[in-house]
Amino acid sequence: GSQCGAATACCTRAAISSTAPLQTRKLQRVGALVRRRERRHSHRVTVRASSEAGMADDLLIIGPGVLGSYAGKLWLDSKPGSTVTGQTNSDGSHDRLRSLGITPTLRPEDPRSVAKYDNVLFSAPPSGSADYVAEVSSSLERWTGAGAFVFTSSASVVAVSDGGDADE
Repeated sequence: GSQCGAATACCTRAAISSTAPLQTRKLQRVGALVRRRERRHSHRVTVRASSEAGMADDLLIIGPGVLGSYAGKLWLDSKPGSTVTGQTNSDGSHDRLRSLGITPTLRPEDPRSVAKYDNVLFSAPPSGSADYVAEVSSSLERWTGAGAFVFTSSASVVAVSDGGDADE
């Protein structure tokens, strides 16, 4: 897979990379294991095909904020008849998502108990979760292993005029 530098935004097909402290990530097709090692923890997720999977042109967006919503709208425009589902932590943006043609849903308690998708876009910020690594791992449970799992990340410049520490 490909990897991104700490100060770039990226989208990779069948690869996962981020600015988080995850060191090694290897992603393989259906039936394979996703191995991700962190400095202190090791996580393992089994990726399985599912008969519940949406159509090949359907998309699940984890974190349909500005970037995710834009990608969802582009997806719908380029793939007539497809469905885009936007998974959120609260229902605060559900009306906005519906107005774009995106079907909103709340994050499930157990991601293994709900439908899987061939195409997943992870665009949730680290600030939206108490355990970001677990959130990414949980999102991988929603992917069939077919299509693409796309992980987005970003970095920004923060101005500090007094020479102190920046606190986002």
